[in-house]
Amino acid sequence: MVDHKHPNNSVRWLNFSPCNKYLVSTANDSSCLWVLGDMDATLQTTLPCDEVREEGATNVSACSIGGKMVAVTRGDMQLTIYKINGDSASVIAVRDLETEVQQTERGTGFKYGKGQN
Repeated sequence: MVDHKHPNNSVRWLNFSPCNKYLVSTANDSSCLWVLGDMDATLQTTLPCDEVREEGATNVSACSIGGKMVAVTRGDMQLTIYKINGDSASVIAVRDLETEVQQTERGTGFKYGKGQN
């Protein structure tokens, strides 16, 4: 059994990286990035809960291949992207998805392409 490191809240979302070597657990108070072993998991870093929280929304998180980036949303159409460096995490982008969708519909939004954040 692994202590999930979310002392004040239950884990609300789990997501494995595409390479299956990392796991993100997300609760209302934080998200944790784990390095997975054969029979255990080691905490790599804890991400703060800086995202806007929308009551009733499901917390969602995702992890990139290699565990280098983590994206978290707690509703309100806002997505926070963290860059992971060892045992620390820093915010590299906060996306307002509603605005991006509206801009994309007008042809002025973010252009997603391979290798872009």
